[in-house]
Amino acid sequence: FFETGKRGDLLSRLFIDLQATAGLISILTNLITRSIHVGILGAWAVWISWQLTLSLVFLAGPVIYVVGLFGKKIRRAARKRQKIRSEGIEAMQQMFSGFREVKAFQREEFEVARFKAIADETVEAKELVIRARVASKSFGKLVNDLLAPVLFLGGGYFVVTRVWHLDVGDFGAFLALMALLYMPAKIVNVAYNNLMNAL
Repeated sequence: FFETGKRGDLLSRLFIDLQATAGLISILTNLITRSIHVGILGAWAVWISWQLTLSLVFLAGPVIYVVGLFGKKIRRAARKRQKIRSEGIEAMQQMFSGFREVKAFQREEFEVARFKAIADETVEAKELVIRARVASKSFGKLVNDLLAPVLFLGGGYFVVTRVWHLDVGDFGAFLALMALLYMPAKIVNVAYNNLMNAL
C-alpha cells in the first residue's frame, strides 16, 4: 500500500476523507430518523386508505428510480473530484519538496501550467457535483408540484364517485398526512444526495 500509494492521495484521504466521515455520521443519523418518520406516516396513510396509498407507491416507483440515478451521478462526480484533489495535493507536495530542482532547471512555467491544469480540473469536477445536486433538487420540486394536483384531483374523484368507499373526512386526513410527509421525504432525498457526495 505504501509503495503503490501516492503521498498526495494519502494526505487527501487523511484530511478530506476524515472530514467527510465526520459529516457522514450526522447524515446517516438524519437519513435513518427521517426514513422511520416516513415509514410511520406511510403506515398511517395505509390505515386511512390502502388503495390511495398503493396508488401513490406505484407513482413513487419511477421517482425513486430517477432519484437513485441522480445519486449515482453525484457519487461518480464526487469520486472524480476526490481523485483530482489528491492529484493537486500530490503536485503541491512535489513542488514544495523539489523547489530547488525546479529553480535549478528553470521549470517554474511548466509547474505553474501543470498546477493550473489540475486546479481547472478540480473546478470542473466540483461543478459536476453541483450540477447533479441541483438537477436532483429541481426534479424533486417538479415531482412535488405535479403530485399535489394529481393527488387532489384523483382523491376528489374517488370521494365523489365513492369507488373506494372514501369519504371527505378520510380524504382530508389523507391529504393532511401527505402534507406532513412532504418535509421528511424531502429531507430523506437531500440526505441521500449528501451521502452519495460524501462516499
